[in-house]
Amino acid sequence: MDIIPLKIQIMSLLGTVSFMYVIVRLIARGKLREEYSVVWIFCTAVLLVFSVWRQGLQYIAALLGVYYAPSLLFLVAIFAIICFLLHLSIVISRLQSQIKDLAHEIAYLKFRSGHEPTAETPEARPPLPGTDPAETETAGTPPSVTS
Repeated sequence: MDIIPLKIQIMSLLGTVSFMYVIVRLIARGKLREEYSVVWIFCTAVLLVFSVWRQGLQYIAALLGVYYAPSLLFLVAIFAIICFLLHLSIVISRLQSQIKDLAHEIAYLKFRSGHEPTAETPEARPPLPGTDPAETETAGTPPSVTS
């Protein structure tokens, strides 16, 4: 089995530690929620283990009977991505349902409060020139011609 050169191992360690730092900073700033950060921290920990344990991927691949170790890494990554996409689809569906419920509730509250016209509603806006019904009856008719 080939041994990973020390330079590549150091680069992978630096990349993994840098990625972990970015994840922690995103959590601290509130840009990444804790429920999603667990997945990213786990993935970073796996990368850190394989960066330190040089023959880990080949050993696990041999235990599972996989001939080419990087293909195992891709298989696991594709499976993780599919699971994460399923989770995000569930979250989006739940949020869409909550948005619909909130829109119904707002509509009901507006109806129940008597719906006073505001600047956003068409009733409160002044009519555009030429759209006033009283104006259009006289302005739109041609002068009568008497013979």
